[in-house]
Amino acid sequence: MNETISLLKNRRSYRNFKNIEIPQNHLDEIILASKQAPSSMNMQVYSIIIVRDKKLKQTIYELNPQNPQINDCSVFLVYVIDYYRSYLTAQKYGKPFSIENNQDVLMTGSIDVALAMQNAIIASESLGYQSVCIGGVKAIADKLVELLDLPRYVFPVCGLCIGVSKDLTMNNVKPRYPHNVFVDKYDRDQLSYIAQYDKTIIDFSEARETLVWSDKVSNYTKTKNEKINELLKQQF
Repeated sequence: MNETISLLKNRRSYRNFKNIEIPQNHLDEIILASKQAPSSMNMQVYSIIIVRDKKLKQTIYELNPQNPQINDCSVFLVYVIDYYRSYLTAQKYGKPFSIENNQDVLMTGSIDVALAMQNAIIASESLGYQSVCIGGVKAIADKLVELLDLPRYVFPVCGLCIGVSKDLTMNNVKPRYPHNVFVDKYDRDQLSYIAQYDKTIIDFSEARETLVWSDKVSNYTKTKNEKINELLKQQF
């Protein structure tokens, strides 16, 4: 097994960080690696906000207190879907610009963000750092629009904490659902596999998991986040 594949297979999230500053040259390498991720038609409809200011990080944490790692990590990156440049180029060429109610816009931007973030994760961990993604930034997206001075057509999707973990002995890799790779056609007979995976996750015994996996998954689409929906209408 080569070093890259080993890194990918053993990657896990870390949430407790030491108060250590990442050297600028390391951060530069992480950002450059992130920007080299694939992008649909090379449009690069995402941007990265580097949050290093301690007061700003603390403010973001206070808005999202269930994620104290935002305040503790060495650097916090906010990845945003970004169609502001597309808007400016449309103006430059005198073309109409409207992305309202366009689901493809969200899909393309989200994919660009995800690919860029994954590159940053692997780059940072190859340099000896640990990381964790913060999907909770969506819950405070309206505040981030103000704090980060995001123009229209820009929307925060996910955050990334990077730093040095306080406890590198926590090296248990969470087992993944084993029956979501198919050959030639989708296997719809998933209920028995779901039950097996529930048991696997229970046996894994991660303290932060308070629900059975399938119960947690079933809860996800119960309610719409109207605040996010309204902000999407405002921004897009």
